[in-house]
Amino acid sequence: MLLIRTKPLLGKTYSCNRIEYILILGDTSFIACKSYKYSILPSFLNTYFRWRPYSLSSDLRLEIISKVEKYPNLIRSIDKVKDTVFPSSFPFFFSDLALYSDGLACQDCLYIVRSEKTILKHYKDVHD
Repeated sequence: MLLIRTKPLLGKTYSCNRIEYILILGDTSFIACKSYKYSILPSFLNTYFRWRPYSLSSDLRLEIISKVEKYPNLIRSIDKVKDTVFPSSFPFFFSDLALYSDGLACQDCLYIVRSEKTILKHYKDVHD
């Protein structure tokens, strides 16, 4: 297995539309957790905000989900991510997200992490 170190993201800076707890990343199809800067699929929002550190009420989780659903072009499932063809201008730099230069990318899929232990476990669990 060959590990690919990701390079710092370069390119156009996009502002993010803000919903409380969520960032809609520019004109892309992605959303992220506002506090922890993790990308989240809309189908996982309810579960994501149910547990610590958030532990949001059911009503608030449903309100967040209903606001996110107003964005029709969001990628909503992991299958859609796998099928996404990114434009040649990708990657974008989002000013609201942290920028890391020590990422490791799987050569067989879109999985990117910062820990060598985690990428090796991913490769063993998913591609071995």
